[in-house]
Amino acid sequence: MKPRRWAPVPEPHCDVRAQIAALVDQRHPKIAVFLVPENREDIPELPASIMRCDRTEGTLLTTDKTRLEIFSRVADDQTMAWILGYPQDKWTAMRTRNGVPVVVQARSPSGAVITEALVSPNKIASTRKVFAAHGDICVVSLGDSILRRLSLRAASLAASGA
Repeated sequence: MKPRRWAPVPEPHCDVRAQIAALVDQRHPKIAVFLVPENREDIPELPASIMRCDRTEGTLLTTDKTRLEIFSRVADDQTMAWILGYPQDKWTAMRTRNGVPVVVQARSPSGAVITEALVSPNKIASTRKVFAAHGDICVVSLGDSILRRLSLRAASLAASGA
């Protein structure tokens, strides 16, 4: 069975800002940020240390030339999981037979998502351990993760009058 392409849900503005701030901070372990096309307008002017590659699927920001070069050629789920440092790709997480997949998030003190990954239950502990260096850990359902994104984007658009 061939993996299904999923419609991406844009990140809330607060998450984009937190992810880029983490990427720019040389003390932070974040090495790449992927943003869907709807988030391109949220990308500020970047320091020279951050490389950018735009594809139809979205934009990769990274400090790692190898990740940038690979993304310029391939952006399937398995490759993106490696580029972003996820323990498994979305398709593998969704095919799990040992429970329902969840989203493990690392959040900033203000609650913005710095890093998140959809994982099968057997990857929760290892993902929590890796993501602990990124921020405060939060484990939520896939539905709650998407609802949070949609709610925060709607509130941000309403506040801007869009």
